[in-house]
Amino acid sequence: MGHRSWTGVGQDFIIQRVQRVIDGRILCIDVSWFGSKFRVINVYCPVELQDKEVILGGDFNCLVNKKDKQTTSTVRLDSSSEILQNIIKDFRLRDAYRSKNPILPGYTWSNGRTHSRIDFLLTSMGDIMYKPLVKG
Repeated sequence: MGHRSWTGVGQDFIIQRVQRVIDGRILCIDVSWFGSKFRVINVYCPVELQDKEVILGGDFNCLVNKKDKQTTSTVRLDSSSEILQNIIKDFRLRDAYRSKNPILPGYTWSNGRTHSRIDFLLTSMGDIMYKPLVKG
């Protein structure tokens, strides 16, 4: 797909790339708007699947809270952290690892000086279900 752009009063919106991750279910769109680049991920969940428990996992490349990073500099949460926190809250998800390991850091990335926990397995299942999903 080529670039599509819309220009209006004070607007400049350009679709740079559209990728169908799972046809009819997940769409990944790279856009630029006012010179800033964004990745929009749209997920469609059919009605017949909405009464199921949710497991959301992945390499989110952001922190859920400040204790998920060990560094010598000040730890700040960015807008992607806020979005992930809202998803966790809105869908009543729990961090499977943190539920079983409330004290251990569980870092998933390091460059030798900085350590971060940026990969998560989030679930709506009750505590009893966490044990088989994540090892301590």
